Parts: sequence; structure tokens; C-alpha cells
Amino acid sequence: MQSTISPANQTEHSINSAFASHFAKSMFFTIVGLAILVFIGTRMFSHIDLNLYGYMVGTIVFIGGFFYRFIAWGERPPTKIIIK
Repeated sequence: MQSTISPANQTEHSINSAFASHFAKSMFFTIVGLAILVFIGTRMFSHIDLNLYGYMVGTIVFIGGFFYRFIAWGERPPTKIIIK
């Protein structure tokens, strides 16, 4: 039996299936948004204060690690019960 999937549903399905969970999708968009803001704020990476470069990289790594830890915490069975 063939299922007919409209192109709109197929696109939505492929975007949602690209991420392991809703939290992973949120992490991705947060990191991409932060990278875009850094790109705009540094005028296409041409005006970077090298004294603050470590803080910029550290912030991106921290947010990625924070979301990763939150995802791992959210996948535990007791936490899933609380979230529901």
C-alpha cells in the first residue's frame, strides 16, 4: 500500500526527522542564531577584539554544552514523566 504524502508534509517531516528531539532542534537554531549575531556584530569577522575572542568561542561552546546536558537530562525516564 502506497501512502501519498504532499510536498508540504514531506518537507516538514524531513526537517523534523533531521533532529533527534525537539531540544536538539532548539540547540541547533540557538547556536546558528548566535553565530549569525557574532558575524553581524564583528562586521563579517573583520573587527574582532582578540582579547574577547576567547569569550566569544567560550560562549558558543558553553551554550552547546548546556543544551547537550539538558537533552541528556530530559531523556532520562524519571525526567520524561515530570516533563509530561
